[in-house]
Amino acid sequence: MLEPIGMTVASRGVAGASAPRVGLVVWLASELMFFAGLFAAYFALAAANEPWPPAAVDLPALRAGLFCGVLVASGVGVYLAARAAAAPDASAAAGWLGLTMLAGGIFLADQVLEYRDTGFGIGTDAFGSIFAILVFFHGLHLLAGLVAMAVVAGRLLSGSAWAAEGTQLLAYYWYFVILIGIAVYAVLYLIR
Repeated sequence: MLEPIGMTVASRGVAGASAPRVGLVVWLASELMFFAGLFAAYFALAAANEPWPPAAVDLPALRAGLFCGVLVASGVGVYLAARAAAAPDASAAAGWLGLTMLAGGIFLADQVLEYRDTGFGIGTDAFGSIFAILVFFHGLHLLAGLVAMAVVAGRLLSGSAWAAEGTQLLAYYWYFVILIGIAVYAVLYLIR
């Protein structure tokens, strides 16, 4: 079918997909492949090392599970922020983002403290290395999400026209961070 004059696929969108949404999906797909590679490395190291994890490793699974629950609960805050931004209620959206940032910050602080208290690190052995890499890269993605939330909250409060879509995109990214957090927790603390 011929497009009306002046109407292009880019201007009308494809099934409601804006360029930023498509870009985010492509980028998250590449990040998913990155983490899949890290998880593959973990399982390859586990297969090559006996025992796995080393006998001296005693990870606080209950503590990590509780803080993982805090991260999962933060998904409610970012969901409510996206709904409020679409309403549009910028101050409510910024408030929900602030609550989400608080929960994410609590989780990240626990990750740092837990890593400090483990007694092993990237140079200790294969388990220490892959543990540090998985925790570091998940924490880095989480920190990036917290910075993005601060930027989007500022745009919401300043009345930016892009803030509603930015909040929605941020919510997708945060869901990704939560899913990776659950996977990291399951692999490091539950699967033996």
